[in-house]
Amino acid sequence: MSLSVFTRIDEDDLRGLYRRFDPDKEAQVGDIVRECVENGIQPRAFFDELYKTHGISHFPHRDDMISFLRSAVPQATLTHVESALRDCEVREQLTKTEALKALRSRVAHISEPDEKKEDSDEKEHHDVSDFAEKGDDEILGATLKRLNVSVTRDAKNQMMADECRQWVAAVVGDAYNTEVLQMDNFIDALRNGVVLLVLLQKLRNPPVPDSELNVPKRTTGFFARDNVHRFLKQAATMYNLAESELFTDSDLCDGKDDRAVITCLLSIARIAYARGWVDVAPSTVVNELEASVKMKQIAVQEEREEAVEGKEEMEEEERIQEKGEEEEQEEELLISTPKIVDRLDEELYAVGCETKSEEGLLKSVKESSSPVGGRVSIEVTEGVLNGIPTAENGNGCDGDDEACGVQVEVVSGRSCTKLRKSDQRKRKKICSTPVSLVRERSKSTSITLAKPSVQRQEAMAVSIEKPVQETSRAPVYRPRRWDKIDILLSAVVNAYFDVHRFSSIRLRRLSGRMGQYMAYHLSKERKQMLHVNIVQGKVMAHTVINGMSTETAEWYELRVWLEWYERSA
Repeated sequence: MSLSVFTRIDEDDLRGLYRRFDPDKEAQVGDIVRECVENGIQPRAFFDELYKTHGISHFPHRDDMISFLRSAVPQATLTHVESALRDCEVREQLTKTEALKALRSRVAHISEPDEKKEDSDEKEHHDVSDFAEKGDDEILGATLKRLNVSVTRDAKNQMMADECRQWVAAVVGDAYNTEVLQMDNFIDALRNGVVLLVLLQKLRNPPVPDSELNVPKRTTGFFARDNVHRFLKQAATMYNLAESELFTDSDLCDGKDDRAVITCLLSIARIAYARGWVDVAPSTVVNELEASVKMKQIAVQEEREEAVEGKEEMEEEERIQEKGEEEEQEEELLISTPKIVDRLDEELYAVGCETKSEEGLLKSVKESSSPVGGRVSIEVTEGVLNGIPTAENGNGCDGDDEACGVQVEVVSGRSCTKLRKSDQRKRKKICSTPVSLVRERSKSTSITLAKPSVQRQEAMAVSIEKPVQETSRAPVYRPRRWDKIDILLSAVVNAYFDVHRFSSIRLRRLSGRMGQYMAYHLSKERKQMLHVNIVQGKVMAHTVINGMSTETAEWYELRVWLEWYERSA
C-alpha cells in the first residue's frame, strides 16, 4: 500500500533519514518534497530509492508487520504505521517490539478513536483549509491535549524493558540471544538463569570467550533457582549492589516482579559502562551518565570561577593592606621625627643668593640633626650658594660672632650676603673668601646656626616635653561574615595581636567556605590553608594538606597554632 501525497509525517521521517545518513540535505527537505510532488513521485517509491542508495534494509514480511501493527493499535493510521516502520528500519532495529513501541509513541497524542480512518492520511497534506474549517477553540483544545500528554508508568516500564532486552542481547552474543530477541517478554528467557550467568561472564574485563564459558547444564526445577541464586551472589560481589538493587529468585522464577529484574540489570549496566568494561549500554544509562558528567563539569567550572574570584579578592585586599601600611609608615615617620625648623627666624638671618631665590634655597634644605643643644646643622645642595661667608678664623664676619651669628662652610661658591635685622647699625656685612681657602668636604654645604633666642628655646622645650604619640598599632582582624566560627576566631586572633603587636601573620577567610581560612606570613612570604572549628567551646585549628581528611588531622588551639606558625614559617 502506498500513499499518493507527502504528509508532514513523511517530511519528518525524511529529515530523520537525512540527519543520519546525509546531514547536508536535512535543510533541503522542503525543496526535495516539492520537486517530488511536481514530478509525481510517491512517498513510498522515493523512500525505496533512498533505502537502496544508503543500504537500508526493509522489515522482513513488511505487509504482515503492517497488519499486525494496525490490529495491535486500532487508533493508528496508515501514515503512523509507515512512519514507525521507517524509524525502526533507519535505526536498524527490525523487531516487532521496537515497531510496536515506535507506533505507540506516534499515536499517544490521539485522544479520540474515531479520528482514525484509513484514508485520513490524504487529509494530512499541507492544506490550511482543514484548519480554517475548525474553530479556534477546537484547535486550541486539541493542541493543549497533545502538549499535556504524559508517558504512563506502563509505557515507561515497556521502554526500560526494550532497552534492557537490546543490551542483554548485544552483550551475550548471537549464541545466547535468540530467545531474548524473539520472546514477547524477554524476561521469560532469563528464568532458568543461564543467560544471566553468561551475561556476568561476558561483562568481565576482558570478557570470557564463548568456548570458555561456564554454562550450567541443568536448567529445570530447583536447578533454575540455584542458577539464579548464583547470579545474584556473584553480581552483588562484583558490582557492590545494594539490597534495593537486587531481586529474589522468586521474583524471576515465579514471575512475581519482572520490574525488579529489569532494575537490577540496569544497575549492572550502569556500573559496567561507567567502569569501561563494556562499550554499549541502554540509552537510559547513557543519558544518566552524560548528565552526571555535565553536572560535575559545571561544579568544577563554578569552583574554578570561585577560586579566581577569591584570588582577585585576595590581591585587592593585599593592595589595600600595602597601601594602608605605607600610609601608617608615613604617619609614623612624621610623628617620630622632630621638626628641625618650623620657620626661619627673621631675627637670626636671611640669606640671599644670586642663582636661587629664598624659596629655592628653602626647598633645597635637608634635615640632618636634632635642634637639641641650640645648634642646627642644615645641608644645602651644591649650586645653591654663590658666596662663601667665612673668615680666616673659620667663624666668618671677621670673628664677630655676635654681629654675624652664622658659621657657614661651603664646598663651592663665590660670595654670600648675611643680614641681621636686630642690629640696624650692622645691617649689612659682606664676607668673601677665595674658593681655595674653603675646607674640602662632600658635595654639600653645612650651615650651623647660632644659639636661638630665649623665646625660641622655650617653644622648643615645650615641644620636646610633649609625649610622643604611640606609633606601633596592633593588627586587627575584622570578621567578614557574622557566623559563630568567624566571630570567635576574631576574638582569639585580636587577643593574639594585642600581645604580639609586630606579628607577621594575617588571616583571610575563604569565600563561601565556613571555617576555611588562608594564613599569610608576611615576613617569610608564605601562606598556609587553615581549617577552624569550634570543639567543646574552644577555637581549634589544623593545617589543611592535600589528601588529608578532617578525621585524621591533628587539632590544636588556635592560639597555640598561631604561635607555632609565627616561629616555624
